[in-house]
Amino acid sequence: MHTPTPGAERQQAMAERFNSELALFLLVAEDHMWWLYSWFWGFDSFVPGQPDSDVPTGFFPQAKCALGAPKGAPERKAGTWTYTREYEHASVFVDLTNRTACRVDFTGGC
Repeated sequence: MHTPTPGAERQQAMAERFNSELALFLLVAEDHMWWLYSWFWGFDSFVPGQPDSDVPTGFFPQAKCALGAPKGAPERKAGTWTYTREYEHASVFVDLTNRTACRVDFTGGC
């Protein structure tokens, strides 16, 4: 996988990968767990609006989407490495053989 260069390319890659990487966390998330999404390379790289910031313009819009509580434990599709998990306002799909196929689909909009 290509390593994006600092600046606009890294910001674009982070924005594109946010949803699939969120799916991996939500698959196993439990009470009292939190997720930090960062590609922080330098002191200011996590601060939006800084010249060397890696945070995409507009931050991560899906971070504002309603999620709700999990409806149950993750479920594995027999014979595969794919998993699903339902939340009150989202569906999670994870394919451990294809990380770019992982996704969170929010219901009811964001």
